[in-house]
Amino acid sequence: MHIKPKALKPSATLGVVSPGEWLDDERLQKGIESLKAMGFKVKASPELMKHHRFAGTDKDRADALNKMFADPTVDGIICARGGTGSVRLLPYLDLELIRNNPKVFCGYSDVTMLLHHLYKQTGLMTFHGPMLTTFQDNNIFSASHFKAVLAGDTPHLALEDSEAHTEGTAEGELIGGNLSLLISLLGTEDEFETDGKILFIEEIDEPPYAVDRMLWHLKRAGKLDGIKGLIVGEMLDIQENHPDNPYGHPLTEVLAELVATGVPVVTNAPCGHGAKLATFPLGADVRLEVARGGSSLTLLSPSVS
Repeated sequence: MHIKPKALKPSATLGVVSPGEWLDDERLQKGIESLKAMGFKVKASPELMKHHRFAGTDKDRADALNKMFADPTVDGIICARGGTGSVRLLPYLDLELIRNNPKVFCGYSDVTMLLHHLYKQTGLMTFHGPMLTTFQDNNIFSASHFKAVLAGDTPHLALEDSEAHTEGTAEGELIGGNLSLLISLLGTEDEFETDGKILFIEEIDEPPYAVDRMLWHLKRAGKLDGIKGLIVGEMLDIQENHPDNPYGHPLTEVLAELVATGVPVVTNAPCGHGAKLATFPLGADVRLEVARGGSSLTLLSPSVS
């Protein structure tokens, strides 16, 4: 059974944590000011500024997240950035505390690991969406959708600049995240189910052969067989590592090989590392409409209480 966090009201307080790498002070302050300009109050974890690869030890970072869930003055939690290191927090998270204090928890990329761990182990609906760094450049699209979804609206999201790979309409629960991180969840206690669901994936900075291999991994694990629909986000910086000897299997060709005929598929959707990042609630009931004239994703019910 899903646990819906409380909706974020205007002037809600957002706690900022960094479950992986640290964020320099200039980017941190710029992001905080952007959140304040959106009407939020901000409470930043002190672990954000430790100057080594990670924002504190593994236990430091996990404790910071636990404290944000326990803090009654914090209404929701947003991650400062991704990078790497989220998986190292898992042994130190207080899942009972988190289950008993459900709050909005939002991030993407490496944070996919935490989104799925909390969703699977506590039932809390988590949010694949903006981080602090997303809001630094007056990102109106990302800010507007973030506020709408977390306020309890059910927006009809036009998947701008996307491409219809296979037209059609489907309804189901939304599940997904960063492709590399989804692969790392397979065979663990946090392995996700896709049967009857709408799967979304995104990736950055991987050569085409690696994306191909990961998609085949999903297929061989049965994660593409029963899906109702597929949303492929912006696959940013997917560049040949040997330009003089290209891999030769474009993404559209791979999808045609791996996804069943008739399953709606849209590519280049705003759910990745590109300039526009929508907020996707894990476990939400959605309707995906894919058409040459424009595709869309609609929340069928609020993802917050």
